Formats: sequence, structure tokens, C-alpha cells
Amino acid sequence: MWSTTYPEGVTEILFAQFGVQAPSLDEANKAIEEMLPLFGADAQPTVLDRGQYTDAYGYANATLMAYWFAPGDYERWAGQDAVEAFWASRPVSGPLGYYRETATIPRDHIETLYTPHDPKEYDTPGIAQHVEVGPTKVHDYWGSARDRITASQSDELEGALYAYTPTTEETLGRRVSVTVPGNVCLIRTAQDWRRSTVFKDDYFANVDPVKDVGVDYLATHPDTGCLQTRKIREQALDGEIIDRACTVGWFLSLEHLMTWSRGHRSHLEIYGAFFQMMQGKDGQPMDMSLWHEVSVIPEGGGSAEYVNCHNRTGFLTVLDHTPVLDHTPVLDHTPAHVAG
Repeated sequence: MWSTTYPEGVTEILFAQFGVQAPSLDEANKAIEEMLPLFGADAQPTVLDRGQYTDAYGYANATLMAYWFAPGDYERWAGQDAVEAFWASRPVSGPLGYYRETATIPRDHIETLYTPHDPKEYDTPGIAQHVEVGPTKVHDYWGSARDRITASQSDELEGALYAYTPTTEETLGRRVSVTVPGNVCLIRTAQDWRRSTVFKDDYFANVDPVKDVGVDYLATHPDTGCLQTRKIREQALDGEIIDRACTVGWFLSLEHLMTWSRGHRSHLEIYGAFFQMMQGKDGQPMDMSLWHEVSVIPEGGGSAEYVNCHNRTGFLTVLDHTPVLDHTPVLDHTPAHVAG
């Protein structure tokens, strides 16, 4: 497996998600296209990816995922008159909702992992197009994600909020900003099958359905510490569907994500299905590009604002939270049969 290293000049990365909620994907996509011209302005992002998804509560969403390699550039971009006017003019009533979430990530608070494919050759989205990617030996054991986060050598990275009960406040018809709890965890995990001839059919028959079950479980079980998962089918910037997908998820802490990964049936079955697929290919090299980015967002490093969005959107679910001091994520540890 491969991981990233960063140029000396890159000390922080700002990742932002901009979204539109609507009754249908067509309506959501039409609305997100009104936002696209803003990204041609000054201080535009280093990376801009697009996708669509239907969330766990049936709302259609279109989204833009943007990376700035200098957070100050984002501030300059967001402070432009056209950007401020667009956001300020979003209506709090009607069929559409809007959100924007940002995460300023110190480079010692992010880890990545990729199958060994040249990101530039595979047109890999996210940060891989713009940093060095090469082999890592820090993988293939429980806890390796934490070990790839440099800050974990001296910081427990404990979340400020350890459990929550989803809000009962109504948020439709309102403009709401939420204080992002300290040390929340962000994951973007992705699949690219555009060049696959060997693994694609097996993956979609046997791995992807199990993955979807796990992602849906997280989205509807706050006891896991997951705030929201977004199963995104990716698009070119002109809206054309492409053979690429990702899941973006917010967790209360890195430990919540890792506890689910190493111990919960829904993830162990994903793990088992993947390795059963690999064993059935007689050592043929993986021809799908698979990768993830996992980040821990320090206190004060996140922002979240929503206009006319339902109350299970992103950080709205913890709108009225109060801290819970039990540090142990609660999970159903029903034993799972793990193939392979």
C-alpha cells in the first residue's frame, strides 16, 4: 500500500464540503451548478470534486468537495463579494437546503492509504494529485490508521464529545451554525473502477453490497459515534456520472471510527468480503484504485453552517448536545463470521 508525504510548504489543508438538499437529484444538481461559477474566482481550490447522493433519510443531495492547500486562500475565496452574497441569499424556505462544512487539518493530523497505483495516471481525486505518494509499511493491522497520523505519537486525539443523542430541534426553515466539537474525525474512502476488468464485477456483486450495509448502519446508529455518512456517486464537474464513488463520514473521534472498524460485525463483514474476493483472483494485482483519507480536526478547526436542512444533516444532529464524559464508544459486538 502507498501513503502520502507533503511538501515542506504545506502545513495545513482545508477541506470543505458544499451541499444542496432537494426533493430530487435533478433539482439538487441544478442548484449546485449555480454554485460552480464561484470556484472560478480568485483563490480557487487546489482540488474540486463533485458528486451526488441520497442520504439515509431520503433527501437527495448534490455536493462539491474542495481542498485548499493554504487555508488562507480559502479565507480569501470565501470573503469575496460574490461568494458572501451567494451564501447570504440562500432562502430559508422552499424545496432546497444548503450546507457548508469546513475542516482545517494540520498535516500531522491526517493519514492516507492507497492501492499501489499512480494517482496522476488514475486521476485520483482528493489530495493525491498534488503530493508525493509512495510505499508504506504502516498498514495491514488494527490501529495502523492511528499510527499513520503523526500527531498520535504525542496526542491521544480524544474527542471532546464521546456520545450524543440526536437533536429533536426542527432545523428546516432556519439558518443554523453549529460549533464543531474538538477532535472530530473525518473519513473519505473511495473506489475507482474506470480501468478495472478483473475485479469490478466481483467487487460489485460481493463487496459493495456489504459495504453499503455497514455505511447505512453507521448513518442510523448514533451509538457508534457516527454523525453522518454520505455515499457519494462521483461526477465530472459538468455533471456527467463517472465510474468513481466515495463515502464521506463524520465521527465524534478517531477512536469511534477505529472501534467500529476493528470490532463491529458490519465492518468485519466488509473486511471478510474484500479478502475473500482477493483470494479468489489467484494473486492477480488489484486493478481498482481504492484509497482513503482520515483526519482528526483539532478544537476550533471546523465550521458548519446549514440553511433549511433537515436535522440529521452533518453537525445539525449535535445541535443541542451536552458533553458526555464516558470515553467508551458503545457498540453492538454481535460476533460475525469473517470469510477468508
